[in-house]
Amino acid sequence: NEHVHELVVIALLGGGDGKALSKSSVSSVMKANQISMQLMEGGTKFEEYTMSFIIEHLMLSRSLSSTSELITDSEFVRRRVFALGIMEATGRQVADILDLRGFA
Repeated sequence: NEHVHELVVIALLGGGDGKALSKSSVSSVMKANQISMQLMEGGTKFEEYTMSFIIEHLMLSRSLSSTSELITDSEFVRRRVFALGIMEATGRQVADILDLRGFA
């Protein structure tokens, strides 16, 4: 269900009612909430999950322009490598790009 994945994306970006997304890009919302998310209890695991699956949730919510924007954002890629390590991040990045091509 697209709406479920949209709600997951909102939660991964820091909660709220999703209005921030309608006014800002996904990458700018992620940057704005990065520090507060990392400081919460379990923040490291939350960051790992977010960097692993936010692209998938964006695709499944049919937010393809936001998906394209985020997957090509150098800050996102850097953050993904830092959270997951070079090998896991590279594998996720390639898999997500291939999956996105299938959605187009």
